Amino acid sequence: MIHFYFGRSGQTWPCAAQLAERARREEKPVFLLVPQQYTLSAERMLIRHFGAEGFFDLDVLSPARLRQRVFSRAGGSDRVRIDSLGKAMTVARALDREKDKLVYYASAVGRQGLSD
Repeated sequence: MIHFYFGRSGQTWPCAAQLAERARREEKPVFLLVPQQYTLSAERMLIRHFGAEGFFDLDVLSPARLRQRVFSRAGGSDRVRIDSLGKAMTVARALDREKDKLVYYASAVGRQGLSD
């Protein structure tokens, strides 16, 4: 069974307390979904707040990491995904190759910001 708990950043600890209790009772899997920039600090706060050495049954994940885990367990794609830098490089290369055909943006090809 899946349980969802929602709250604002100020409501983290009531939610985390319930998750930690579920992890202690070995109700697996238990996930805490937080924004990417808060994963490490959420793990540290859980360990500090509950006085545990660590949680093996409680995972703190960002949405991107959750997506990766779902795809890997579901047999995911073998294709290599590119990140935002790779996308910008691909667009920059395409613009450079086609700059002679561009009417409005030809003078901007090669400048910072066009392909970002």
